[in-house]
Amino acid sequence: MPGWYSSCSGEGLLNGAGPGGIAAARAFMYPKGAFKVTVFEQLSRLGGLWPSNATDKGLINPSMSTNLSKYTVSFSDKTWPETEPSRASPLFPKASDVGQYLQQYADKYLNNPSVELKTSCRVEEASMMEGDVSKPVKWRIRVRKLGNGDKGPSPLEPEDASAGSNANATETEEYFFDHVVISSGFFGKPIIPKAFVNQERASIPIIHSSEFSDLKELLKNNKKGPGKILVVGGSMSGAETSATIAAQISSEIHSPGKSDIESIEQYTLHHITSKPFWTVPFFLPLKTQVDNQKHDGKVINSAPEFLPLDMVMFNLSNRSPEERLKNRSGIVSTEAAQRSHDAFKLFNGGEGAAHAFLPTDKETDAPWLAISDTYSSFAQSGDIKITRGRVKSLADDNASVIVETPSSTDTFDNVSAIIFATGFDSASSLSFLPQSILSTLGYDPSTPDLPLALSLHSTIHPSVPSLGFVGFYRGPYWGVAEQQAALLRTLWRPDASPPPSLSSALENARSTIPALRSCYKETPERLTQFPMGDYTHIMESLREIQGHGPVEAADSYCTPVSPALYATGLQGLGGDEEAIESKEALQLIQQEVDGSRSGKFVAKAIFRSLQGNWVLNRTINSNISTYPSGSLVGTARFYPRRPTAEGFAAEYLYVEDGDFKTDTGMQFRATRRYVYRYAEAEDKLSVWFVKTDNKTVDYLFHELQMISPHPAGGEHTSNSPPGANEQDPKGLVPAMDRRWKATSHHLCIDDTYDPEYEFAFRGVELAKWSVGYHVRGPHKDYWIGSVFTR
Repeated sequence: MPGWYSSCSGEGLLNGAGPGGIAAARAFMYPKGAFKVTVFEQLSRLGGLWPSNATDKGLINPSMSTNLSKYTVSFSDKTWPETEPSRASPLFPKASDVGQYLQQYADKYLNNPSVELKTSCRVEEASMMEGDVSKPVKWRIRVRKLGNGDKGPSPLEPEDASAGSNANATETEEYFFDHVVISSGFFGKPIIPKAFVNQERASIPIIHSSEFSDLKELLKNNKKGPGKILVVGGSMSGAETSATIAAQISSEIHSPGKSDIESIEQYTLHHITSKPFWTVPFFLPLKTQVDNQKHDGKVINSAPEFLPLDMVMFNLSNRSPEERLKNRSGIVSTEAAQRSHDAFKLFNGGEGAAHAFLPTDKETDAPWLAISDTYSSFAQSGDIKITRGRVKSLADDNASVIVETPSSTDTFDNVSAIIFATGFDSASSLSFLPQSILSTLGYDPSTPDLPLALSLHSTIHPSVPSLGFVGFYRGPYWGVAEQQAALLRTLWRPDASPPPSLSSALENARSTIPALRSCYKETPERLTQFPMGDYTHIMESLREIQGHGPVEAADSYCTPVSPALYATGLQGLGGDEEAIESKEALQLIQQEVDGSRSGKFVAKAIFRSLQGNWVLNRTINSNISTYPSGSLVGTARFYPRRPTAEGFAAEYLYVEDGDFKTDTGMQFRATRRYVYRYAEAEDKLSVWFVKTDNKTVDYLFHELQMISPHPAGGEHTSNSPPGANEQDPKGLVPAMDRRWKATSHHLCIDDTYDPEYEFAFRGVELAKWSVGYHVRGPHKDYWIGSVFTR
């Protein structure tokens, strides 16, 4: 295949020093001496979108957590560092932690003579030089050095705002390279509908979701008083932004002290989305169903094991090597779409479950998904009000919004703020390429999710063989970036020879983009949310193209796809240190998988599912005449709020209210309050007493000790005898009838409380749970049993 391979060692340009650029720079360090790499980054630091610290401003809020675990948001040859001695980093790191990880990675690996990092440098033009066809094509790159402290043009500025406005910018300089890698990312410029771009006439704040971090900041100049907060857009960020605002409102209302936001309880939150979607939380059950041991078929698994969602959704053990090479993203059949809907439905509790609140109109359409621990509960309780429709314009009063729904045109009046979670335009990430090259690359702005007609999983274009792309697609994975960079190195290295499977891979890819674009325009309901969303398939496919065999599933129970799992041969020469890091990462992943078998993450799954409103039925059986027996019927509500003490990841204010009727016929109103807390480092759920102000934590009531219902080291999904465990010493309880349980103990002066909990899941949600405890003391001897249902 003439023209594909460089015949000499080359100089390469990498445009962008985010995860993709860092992965590419790392890859081109091998073979030693083959490449000289220059990385241009317009910011004054590495990391791209990822902030370097808690105060860094950019397109990602520094305090926002990743929606995939640290085992996916990482490179194959560097594990996440401990936050402090003997304490692992959070499973879902904050964005600022990701930025620091990238800097640490660069410090460790890119301090190399073959790599030159140039920050505060903006690539303004990249063109191919005309010359002798017998010689390798050269690229002329025009770069502008930005002034000290200048982070480059804001992506939130109008289209032409940066032109000539940078007082600190110097004149441009020219560089020449053999190869160019574009790793500038897919999230170029935030999109706000044209009708709302001119904010000067609006009397309310109108921002993009990438600008939002704090409700107080958003409303600080609000002179209209409380009203409607609108979040517009049905993407991942739409659900995430809505859930974040709902959580901040809840915290302002239910935390100790007075809120800084006046009349906070009078604000209402509205999410306007044109497309229905499912939501899943950060931890998923590995198996939502088990075999019915009494009849044929499956039943809901009421005591599942939990793992981070990416470990469950990208489980190599669930797909044979042949199945992994079949792409499940892109264009899907109605049957495949139905299977995906069925899976998401089971995650949300199956038919009729309370939290499966936003199904699609047609379960034969490709489903959309959002990741949030709290969105579904806030929607269920009415704290997020959902409207299917599209925002059209501001009304003449500049504080009302016109929304077109499937059945009518509605006006949302008394609007206090609008946040657009409407995605990004990738065009600005390609602005330095001339029209001639864009045309050759098949640039089509009418398909924003597929702007270029690239091959081999958005890595190359056959007509421009010296140009490569790393991480330039919607929803990029770090492991894919490593594999893309390794593929480009294979194609461009001096001693290159075509991988055996390259020709067939290119031929198969020839029709892919035209088909996807046609689907996007004509039958969008057949196109998946992320055209390159099948992480397992892409990793296996890129590996196969480079001549490597399939990865073995090390554990039939669960082998999560991760960059470390695909590290073999990735860095070419590879060293002992890199191999040790990859091996350590795989050991840490296996520890998480093993831990799930004995109940790790169950406390987190329980805590998350407590949010919202419950029907409470309580029975009291007393053995002494001075304490009455009776029953209570009422409600219990769990209100999320910011943790009020260090060491806890999440916190609820628990409020119950009901009518208590004694066995003698006396009846009165009864209320009770606690604070429930979750500590991630210890994976512990605890309950605390509340002071007389009804919001401030007083002292610890008890801490739950989880008891596994499953056989030690074994599975629980077959019709074989279930096996002995702590709950069932003789192994007599069928798997389908098992529950997660917990116990604790509390001594209150002379009285003892011995709580016993039982939790029954339907997918990610608790369908029912109960707590009972025997209270014994000099003047107490009674049993309290409480059952909570939706």
